[in-house]
Amino acid sequence: MGKEESDPDDIVEHAGYSDESAKELEQHKAINKLDVGKDFAGPRSERKCTDVLWLLLIVAHWIAVTWLGIIAFGWVESSQIGQGRPYILTNWIDHNGWICGKEGHGGAVESKPYLYYPNPTGSEWNVALSGPSLGKLPPSGYGFCVHKCPENNLELVYDYTSCEDGVCDSWAAYETFDFVSYCIPDGSAYLNIDTGMTDANGTAISERQDPELTDDALEESTGAVFKWFQELLSDLIVTKVPCAITGLVLPFVCGFLYMRLLRVPGVLFTIVWGTILIVFLVMLALGALLYAQYESYARVDDDVVDAENDTYELASQILAYICWFCAALFFCAVCCMRRQIMLAMGVVKEAAKVVNSMMLIVMLPIVQGIGITIFLVVWFIYIVFIATAGEKNFIEKDSKGSFYNRGKNSFGMELPDKLPYHTFEVTENQESALWFMLFDLFWTMEFVEALGQIIVATAAATYYFTRDRSTIGNSTVVFAARHATWYHAGTAAFGSFIIAVIKIIKAILMYIQRKCENAIDATGDGPVQRMQKKIARVVFFCFQCCIWCLEKCMKFINKEAYIQTAIFGHPFCTAARKGFFLVLRNLRRVAALETIGGAIFFITKLMIAATCALVCYIWLGQAFTEETHSIVYPTLLVGLLAYNLGDIFVDVVDMVADTLLICFIADEEIYGKNSAECFAPEGLRKYINSHQSDAANPDMIATSSDQA
Repeated sequence: MGKEESDPDDIVEHAGYSDESAKELEQHKAINKLDVGKDFAGPRSERKCTDVLWLLLIVAHWIAVTWLGIIAFGWVESSQIGQGRPYILTNWIDHNGWICGKEGHGGAVESKPYLYYPNPTGSEWNVALSGPSLGKLPPSGYGFCVHKCPENNLELVYDYTSCEDGVCDSWAAYETFDFVSYCIPDGSAYLNIDTGMTDANGTAISERQDPELTDDALEESTGAVFKWFQELLSDLIVTKVPCAITGLVLPFVCGFLYMRLLRVPGVLFTIVWGTILIVFLVMLALGALLYAQYESYARVDDDVVDAENDTYELASQILAYICWFCAALFFCAVCCMRRQIMLAMGVVKEAAKVVNSMMLIVMLPIVQGIGITIFLVVWFIYIVFIATAGEKNFIEKDSKGSFYNRGKNSFGMELPDKLPYHTFEVTENQESALWFMLFDLFWTMEFVEALGQIIVATAAATYYFTRDRSTIGNSTVVFAARHATWYHAGTAAFGSFIIAVIKIIKAILMYIQRKCENAIDATGDGPVQRMQKKIARVVFFCFQCCIWCLEKCMKFINKEAYIQTAIFGHPFCTAARKGFFLVLRNLRRVAALETIGGAIFFITKLMIAATCALVCYIWLGQAFTEETHSIVYPTLLVGLLAYNLGDIFVDVVDMVADTLLICFIADEEIYGKNSAECFAPEGLRKYINSHQSDAANPDMIATSSDQA
């Protein structure tokens, strides 16, 4: 593209550039030009399917996951995975590897649904009192099936799976209560147990059990927590109707009303500039308080106080200057970006108008939530079956060494042998399958979110690039959903795959960190090991921070790519490149929208949560005070729920606002500033007319009519 002297925009954008720099600028513009033609009509233009290969890959991935689930169900035999047995999650496994109440030992455990651990604390004295294991010690993981949980201390409890010649292993029991087929020790009763042994002086040896089971303070605090949960659950059951209405229905009503309120003249202006003024005044006030503190320290005689006062004095002075410097910097930034702030306000106001004209678009997150819930149910079932298809593992040693020939104790007595036992452990193939399922979780959930973003962007772009906006309505959302799903599901699969890979890397790093800490723990608990653990945590924390930053950057790039795909129909890589350079060319506009829009949307969520919580509190206070223990906690839960539902609502509006800004910038680049052919709505045209001077801004240098 050549340089025309008669073009004032061209003269402005080349001002201050050398001939070589101007040539590079022209090349940059030529590479990134939005060459779509003057007959461009947005998402309604002719389209082709994008990133079909990635759509086929995610479909193949789901088929593989389904096949894996079929194998875990046992419908297809496989020696690599095996059939899952989910009932082992509620029916426990005894030392033989048999499942209490279900199978094993010729039906001997089918009538014994409870699992009892004779030595849950790993005591060195609670040995078997009779039977083939007489005098041997059960480890803490050794358990057997019983018909009924013991209710009294020191009564004999028998393991009927270990009988020989009619004699079975027996132990002195402790008081328990049953919970989900498991005998839970009663901490108030599991105290000093007579070991039946004497030391070298003939004194009886008794052992106090693990303090975790006998600490009254812990028991009382645990009881208080359970009581609180019980009261809260009772209050929620009593107040289920008002809580459901104010927590599930009212947030959407408040969201719609708040979006309409933002369109009232002066409301958005007051919120934005009021927030900016408050932030500026807070910085000034904080600086003033710190300087006043500095002066109070300075008035104190140095001979009266120690040198530490001088440190506080200097720190207060420096912090005061820093606050004032930040306030001045903030003021300058606001002054320099005042036009971009006004443009961001216009975009947010127009986004509120778009949402009100297509109210069905707010139902999209609900549909996504239902879809994700169905997926999670199926995914959880698959995970349970895969994880419970383990193999028996024979345990005959622990971190202290072998269970046999254990040496002598501190009294000079021979330590009894420990009893080996079986556990179910996940095999390497199962572990690989579980990692694959975790990746499936990340990819599928990110795919649903990405497809929703493309649908919202398509609806917003359709609104923008439609001249007769009286035709816009809920049917536009239906068109956008059908259009985006048919043409651009592959792009959503591609972008979500990248985020899923980043998340699985983050999960792998957490897994490696845990393995490293376990390996360090296995070497001891000295100062060297503690230092090694601290170093490992710092190193992995740095890795996690880098991965977190990468994920945030990629999510931003993905969002811009989805908007480009929705508007122009580009495949993911092209859309990501064009979206990146478009944002780079209009950095201050995008930054203003992200900052101002983020503040507006945060205030929106707070307003929705506060309104719903207030209505709930008044309702409960008028009608449910005598029927509940407290109305405060249900109100707080309603406020939290309303905030999260408000976040769902606001995310839609945020995506609409981002799409409108990109459409507005693209509109300028295609048709030129203030062109009669521009699609810009009337609500934005006044902001376009008030931003004529932005063409002279280096940040806006690529927004003239003949560039991209």
